Amino acid sequence: MKQDTLFRQIALLQLIPIEPAYKSTSTLYQTLEEDGFDVSERKIQRDLERLSVAFPIRKDDSEKPYKWSFLDTYESRLPELDNASALAWILAEDHLKNVLPKIVMDKLGRQFKNAKQILNAQNTNRYSGWQDKVKAIPNGKVLKPANVKTEIWQGITDYLLEDKNIKVTYLSRTKEELESFTVQPIGLVVRQAVTYLVAIREDCIDDEDRGIRQLALHRIQTLEESTRPGEDHRFCTLDEYVGSGAFDYPKNNELIDLELIVDKSLAWHLRETPINNEQTISKLDENRSVLKAKTTDDSQTLWWLMGFGSKVEVVKPKHWREKIYKHAQEIVGRGQ
Repeated sequence: MKQDTLFRQIALLQLIPIEPAYKSTSTLYQTLEEDGFDVSERKIQRDLERLSVAFPIRKDDSEKPYKWSFLDTYESRLPELDNASALAWILAEDHLKNVLPKIVMDKLGRQFKNAKQILNAQNTNRYSGWQDKVKAIPNGKVLKPANVKTEIWQGITDYLLEDKNIKVTYLSRTKEELESFTVQPIGLVVRQAVTYLVAIREDCIDDEDRGIRQLALHRIQTLEESTRPGEDHRFCTLDEYVGSGAFDYPKNNELIDLELIVDKSLAWHLRETPINNEQTISKLDENRSVLKAKTTDDSQTLWWLMGFGSKVEVVKPKHWREKIYKHAQEIVGRGQ
């Protein structure tokens, strides 16, 4: 089947991005060859010339190899969405607009628009009114996603997928100044309103954390491919890094005993949505319960507990109890 011209051209169309992104003839050739197609750069060149007659494909022939992209007005509806899939896109937009940078949402705009058109066109369809009856509401205060430059997002995603080292200019929050260094990307993490590049900073390999850094994309000012080939310093996968609790800011990976006295309403809430499977809740009196669980000694859990205010009293660990008490004293002191 992979010798068939039509099948090859369909695969080629699926590889062409929408401008301003582009792919060169050599990149398209390499991808198709790796996928098992019998191709040459000349054959791909001929395919693209023919396809450009029927599809809005732009060729940048200012230099070789030529670069190819769909016009930014191109809207593909192949395959057509069914009703359930269209509804899923609408719910996804409602949720993702509070998470992803504007540049990413703009790139998904065609899919969101297409989904709405499909549902709106079916007035007699049972799905047609769902977009007005279903909402995805985030937990807690919603902040606007940090603004990421278009060229930064495009470059990061390209270099990440191609496993290339990157030289970045980065605005350090702690130093409040620009730094330039080379990193080896591990992966992207979206956390609340910020997208992070998890990467290994090559000049910090010997640090205790082995040089692994969380770089906020909106603080990356410039980036380019590193011309200096480096060793593969990836000590873990992205799943392993996130699973270690790195984004919870833990002091270590050891579990601690958590014991709380919680009010009646909070006890009810945590029975329905427990901290973990080992959590236990026992009644203390008519209005209070005791919650016990194992957790990591991390800042995120502590901040979460502080958000409940007087509804929770921390019994263990002692240093959390002392920190919350000191925090409360500082608040009271400011009000005097």
